[in-house]
Amino acid sequence: MNIKKLCGVFAVALAVTFAGATEAGAAPTGSGPHGCPGGTLAVGTYSSLIITGTCHAPASGTVTVTGSLILAPNAAFDGITFATIRVGGSVIAGANAILGLGCSPEVGCGGDSSDFIRGSIVETGALAVLLHNSVVGGSIVFNGGGGGVTCAPNPRLSALAGADTPAYMDVENATVGGGFSAIGLRSCWFGVFRTTTRGSMIVAGNRFADPDATEVADNTVGAALVCLHNSPAAQAGDSGGGSNTARAGKFGECARL
Repeated sequence: MNIKKLCGVFAVALAVTFAGATEAGAAPTGSGPHGCPGGTLAVGTYSSLIITGTCHAPASGTVTVTGSLILAPNAAFDGITFATIRVGGSVIAGANAILGLGCSPEVGCGGDSSDFIRGSIVETGALAVLLHNSVVGGSIVFNGGGGGVTCAPNPRLSALAGADTPAYMDVENATVGGGFSAIGLRSCWFGVFRTTTRGSMIVAGNRFADPDATEVADNTVGAALVCLHNSPAAQAGDSGGGSNTARAGKFGECARL
């Protein structure tokens, strides 16, 4: 399976699908928390935002959330457009949620976005997370999640993308003020590429169905890079990526990467 090609196709399909959405989403009015049960967000400023359905970023403009952006269980939010997403708090994704943020040429968007999260990005049991070309002031934490150890098409992701798509996690071209961890994932595939962290990067205890998964390449780590007990073991895979650098050393499966 050429999962990298699939990632690009999926990201572009989501961008086109979401940019073309016409449902009414949340609008930036009032001073209290805002909910989005579905549709496209209006450009503007929100005090906080709770996604409960499938909500889409606009095709362009800026969406600012001064507080936190929260995805309820089974919700979906996609910022895979050229809109700028700015969050003053953290982004939290619950069980079976789908989160997409940012565009970059590596996923076929044709250009870079400039999303900024002042806090952290934390998923606990999410179905899929795609992060591209985003700046995160805090940490990125992947805590379990995925669609199970299978590359069978996932119905929810396939419906969004308009093509057969398995569940996966992908982080590319991110700048992280804290650390990065991916622990206990059960999915088709996972990769982290060209990401710079101030803290450590830990990839441990994950299981993926694709033998080319657990791709860790071209990252710059401000502390230690640690990869342990992953199946398959951490690798460059078919990404064509180069070695990682880590100020405090590389350990476990990543010692050779």
